[in-house]
Amino acid sequence: MPKRTLYLKLVVKARRFLNSKYMRKLPWLIALMRPLLGREYWVPTPHRVALGLSIGVFFAFSMLIIPIQMVCSAIFCLFSKANLPVALGACWISNPFTIPPLIPVMVWVGKKFEFLSKNCQDSELCFYNITFNYGHFMIGCVMSGIILSLLTYPLYMLGWALWPKKKKEIT
Repeated sequence: MPKRTLYLKLVVKARRFLNSKYMRKLPWLIALMRPLLGREYWVPTPHRVALGLSIGVFFAFSMLIIPIQMVCSAIFCLFSKANLPVALGACWISNPFTIPPLIPVMVWVGKKFEFLSKNCQDSELCFYNITFNYGHFMIGCVMSGIILSLLTYPLYMLGWALWPKKKKEIT
């Protein structure tokens, strides 16, 4: 019997919880959970994991929708048949501990794309006692999400191709 990896253990626990008696008692939740329990969203193939990682990274860095970024990521995974656990895990790149250091980076990226935010020049936002232009921040979030998600897919596929594979022994 093959050894269970950490990913496989977490996936089995999550699917058991989502398919438990407690969850089946809530009729409104059954309609939402039935599509999410499909096997194709949980099996880690290279293409689906890379796609799920790209979707999760996009929503993690598009911090404009922080309260519902995992929900949006799950919905996009349903439409694109991406790996759901990887996409939801990637959303946690922007968590309460990493947001303060990410804000100046997003503003810097937004200043590089200043030509897209000329209408928001005089709107300012104060966050963690740092005052910055809200237009730069919004454009920086969206552009960094797009750029990093476009880079994530080929980098993951390159890493998958270069990772040493175990050779099966013929007995």
